[in-house]
Amino acid sequence: VFALPPAYQLTEALITRATELLALQNAAPRWLLLSLTLPNADEAWLAAFSSALLAACEAGEMTPIGGDTTRGSPAIDPFCIGEADR
Repeated sequence: VFALPPAYQLTEALITRATELLALQNAAPRWLLLSLTLPNADEAWLAAFSSALLAACEAGEMTPIGGDTTRGSPAIDPFCIGEADR
């Protein structure tokens, strides 16, 4: 049985990792696309996840701009887009 981690821990890990990866390229995070696949909808978890994700994006100065939701084996796939001076 798959158990999702608490929403705030998950979003913090996603945003931190995205920020670190962009920093390696001397880029500032700006936008986030997120694909989320779950076996079934847990409305309480999704509400907590959404709130935590928006708060984490705001703290990281990123704007969520889209993504996809599907039903299936659990997967979370963030795609971050940043800006760099050239």
